Amino acid sequence: MAAASPRKRAPRKAPAPKPSPNRAAIEAYGEFRERARKSGLRLRQNDEGPYVIPGFDPPIAARFPRKLVDREEFDEASRNRNLLGMLRVLLAADDYRRVLTAFDAFDDGDDLLIGLVMKIIDHANGEGASEAPGGSTPS
Repeated sequence: MAAASPRKRAPRKAPAPKPSPNRAAIEAYGEFRERARKSGLRLRQNDEGPYVIPGFDPPIAARFPRKLVDREEFDEASRNRNLLGMLRVLLAADDYRRVLTAFDAFDDGDDLLIGLVMKIIDHANGEGASEAPGGSTPS
């Protein structure tokens, strides 16, 4: 009986390169930046840092999104008062599940979830922001 031949491994695939904009796009992007600077409009960036949710080991930190696609998802969930959707954007996937599982252990888990999302919004935007119309920073 012949010895079994060693198993061949499939070649490891290199990560797909990030698409790079062509020259015309780069020139247009420069024009976009120029127009934005002149307009005075700014998308608000939260710089308060993460909110560390008490009672979890290892700690769970909620972070406001930085990427436009995540910010849009959070905004949509906020406008629809979708607290689970908001929390899903604010937490890492594993941490999101950990919070839901922990809150499910309580009869008032829904209230805990509501209070947590309100606390994170207040941490990021200032006390009372979660209670302002539209969930925005009070004016």
